[in-house]
Amino acid sequence: MNDIIDQHVSNHEPPVEQIINNANSLLGIRVNVRVNQERQADNMKTRSKRYIPEASIGDCIALPVPDIDKGLTEAPNLICRIIYIDYSKYFFELPCEAGVLNTLFARNSFD
Repeated sequence: MNDIIDQHVSNHEPPVEQIINNANSLLGIRVNVRVNQERQADNMKTRSKRYIPEASIGDCIALPVPDIDKGLTEAPNLICRIIYIDYSKYFFELPCEAGVLNTLFARNSFD
């Protein structure tokens, strides 16, 4: 009786080589995914640099005002000037005629 149980249990256990092959296959897939993600990120960076020009300190920009925050007769954009750039994350500090805005803005949030 014990022989039958041992045979039944051993038939359902995958061999060690199969487990190692499966693990290596998963690791290979993960490496391929990581490489493809890095390639796609590089493509996105070059595409965004092509469509969004660089901004530097002293440039005048137009910051769009959200529709919910403006009235019908108010200007659609707030005219600002770049006074500081956080180069580690590429955030921009923008003052307007009312004062310096308390939020740093990314390059894609203004024209």
